[in-house]
Amino acid sequence: MIQKCTHLLVGLSLIFSVSCTSKDPNKIPFSSPLKFTYDASLAGTDTAAKVDDEVITVSQLYSPSPALQELEERIQKEIINSAYNKALVAKTSGPITLTFGFKEPKETLKGLVGKSFDKDIATTFDEAQKHQSAQLNSDVLSREQIASENLLMGKLLAESYHQKMQSLEGIISRRKILQASKAANVSMEDYIKENVLKGTPDVTTEDVQKYAAENNISKDELTEEMSAKLTDIIRGRRREGLIAQYVGKNILKSPIHVSFQSSRVHMKVPAAADLATVRGTGPIQITLLSQFQCLECRNLEESLFNLAEDQSKYFSLNYIFNFSDSQPEERMIAEAALCLKKQKDNYFWQFPKALSQSKGGAIEEDINNVAKSLGANFEEFRTCFLAREFKTVIDGHVKTSKEMGFYNSPVVVIDGLVYEAPVDVAALLKEARQIRADKGLGFNFFYNLQKMFTGS
Repeated sequence: MIQKCTHLLVGLSLIFSVSCTSKDPNKIPFSSPLKFTYDASLAGTDTAAKVDDEVITVSQLYSPSPALQELEERIQKEIINSAYNKALVAKTSGPITLTFGFKEPKETLKGLVGKSFDKDIATTFDEAQKHQSAQLNSDVLSREQIASENLLMGKLLAESYHQKMQSLEGIISRRKILQASKAANVSMEDYIKENVLKGTPDVTTEDVQKYAAENNISKDELTEEMSAKLTDIIRGRRREGLIAQYVGKNILKSPIHVSFQSSRVHMKVPAAADLATVRGTGPIQITLLSQFQCLECRNLEESLFNLAEDQSKYFSLNYIFNFSDSQPEERMIAEAALCLKKQKDNYFWQFPKALSQSKGGAIEEDINNVAKSLGANFEEFRTCFLAREFKTVIDGHVKTSKEMGFYNSPVVVIDGLVYEAPVDVAALLKEARQIRADKGLGFNFFYNLQKMFTGS
């Protein structure tokens, strides 16, 4: 790990300007009791991972995980569609050959692209070219390149990475427990009961209800049969987690070398009609896609507003309204917010918190009361609100958010990196500070000093 530090001596004062970074390019950002590290020498090979002298092949990684297999099929479909669309554009310049680095899908090309496949585009599938996703004549199209232009592809790659890591964690944990049980001359199940699952708490009703809520299972759908299935799922995941913890702490001593790196979803934020730029003029752009009647959204809004307020030289904050057509109250609130913003920029951010605290009946009455309480010119606001002066603007916001592929709020895009709900606010703010430090903006002494000592 290389540390770069600059020392400047000015007069009798010592100014310690630190541009040290403790980032480890091999660090795998995946929460696991096992230790993983990226090994570039394994990239492009049939080895998915290597631990001690054991090799886990790509086929061994995929075979126990139907979810991973399904993800790979969806990724390949996005690759085919993206490459085909590029081929159609390039066809005017001459003959086109498309080569894909995987076996031919079961579905026809017409079915994959949703229309008749152009016969003038010669297409082949070659598993021997696994190091590349597709080749258009002599131009290689990597998965990352396609993901930078295709939000769905970026999401699929990020999910695929986590599925791979979870699959690896399970495979390695089971292998190590099996080896340990053989050394102890007992069955694998007896070894687990004796050493791993001692005093394990059972799954409670509250656990099942929480899991159901996290997976959008309504109370009506949470029947006795469904509760039993969820109980088995939770118990199985806890068991696997405890086994991995035990292996990481007591058995596995060396890190696991993997042949793939984590993927992050990147995108360029298109300009929505009249983006509500509320704070900051800095080069690091933060875009928040959100709605006002959402507790998680309000907490995030306040944190990002404070960041852009306190560090306006480094960050600029934009707001895009993101809600569905089935939420007429949200549309009413959004149009009211922009009518208030027309008078004073601060009203825009004061409005959601004040509205949540208002105790009224009908939403329109609450909106009027809040407009008055903020000190706005009520007649001017009322004229704007009743005339629906910002209806077209809000239409532009909602259209933009859907075109970007976001259907749930909140979503944050910071310097091109996408964070979808649920958003870890602390992690997001840490990412913002890291981006600022990486760009060499501001005075990052304490931030880098903390990183140097914590290794985070």
